[in-house]
Amino acid sequence: GSRELFCIAHNANAGDVILQRSNCTSKMGGLSWHHVDTFIVPRDALGRPWCLGRCPTPAYNGSNATAVLFRFRTAPHNSCTQLGPGCQHMLSFREVRLEDMTEEHGLLTVDSV
Repeated sequence: GSRELFCIAHNANAGDVILQRSNCTSKMGGLSWHHVDTFIVPRDALGRPWCLGRCPTPAYNGSNATAVLFRFRTAPHNSCTQLGPGCQHMLSFREVRLEDMTEEHGLLTVDSV
């Protein structure tokens, strides 16, 4: 198709994540994720790039790091590897500029009001 479907999921410990599917309620990375919302982006969108990255976050018990957990981060970059050491790029998409939209995308025209 000419559009890509994404969903937003939330986990209280790991934050928010964007996945390329219609419903985000799932188990992933040993965590339960709850669906928040969905959005559609035209494949040929030319707006600002965004990425989703999975970045390590140390867990502390007092002053000692006891484990390395992860958090998902979104950022206005082509690739999330530049977010910091150990960050993995998960997916990317572009914002939709008004110029990217056509009547085919479901916008109303002045004539149809």
